[in-house]
Amino acid sequence: MKRHKRARFALILLLIVCMTGCSVENVSIKRRELSDSELIGRVSGLVESQKGIISSYLDIDPALLDEDPDTIVARALEEENGRAYIEFCAAVEDAEDASGVLQKARGLVDAQTYAEIEQQARELEEELQGVASEAAKGLPVAQQEKFFADVKKLAVKSIVLMTAGIVYCFMPEVMLWGKVAAAAGISIAAGATAVTVLSIYEHYKFGRSGDESFKQWLQEVITLPQAEYAIATTVITMGTTLKQGPVVTGIVLCVYAIYQAIDILKPMLETYNLNV
Repeated sequence: MKRHKRARFALILLLIVCMTGCSVENVSIKRRELSDSELIGRVSGLVESQKGIISSYLDIDPALLDEDPDTIVARALEEENGRAYIEFCAAVEDAEDASGVLQKARGLVDAQTYAEIEQQARELEEELQGVASEAAKGLPVAQQEKFFADVKKLAVKSIVLMTAGIVYCFMPEVMLWGKVAAAAGISIAAGATAVTVLSIYEHYKFGRSGDESFKQWLQEVITLPQAEYAIATTVITMGTTLKQGPVVTGIVLCVYAIYQAIDILKPMLETYNLNV
């Protein structure tokens, strides 16, 4: 009798968990909030690694970047709403999915802008998932899994980059140290997107010569038009981000040049009349 009662009790608990939309797995992996010292350790490394890239584009006294990165992040935390921006930058650095970054962006932009980011992110993800499913059918079985994974990754990185750029442009003008960390976050996100675009490009190039323009390559790839659309959609999304301001534009294009992706993107930016 007692055994039946225990089983019933366990079943009730399981139903409660399910009805509240939560799972045991989600409970166990829920991330704890980082302390200030942990945040400083995480984001200061990000700032240090990107100083050489962002210094040319920030509208601040270059001498400020000579400060110790730990000091830069600590001062950013002291600014109004500074912790929220630093947490956002930390989320950008290790984003494996877009949802965490989007949640960190909530409250850093106005409600209408956030709704637009969320909608565009959802549309991009859905479109690219559909594209990946169709395009993979035209590939050898051995390549399908890698291509699908790359396109899925591309959607995540594109959403993260778009969100980081827009959040930066909504930062208060009076904020100084937080903008340094946020610019470093944009640089990190741009690098992650560039690497993924290149991965898909190489995947479809099939040994074509390296000096062939991407625009010409796009026109020639007629058997797998979904691949063109996947990359084009991402570039259009990035173009939306670049239109937000010169700092974001400069950093993203600089990072793409470093990864030798600029030759791929420039023709596409012109093709789709993004004017960035």
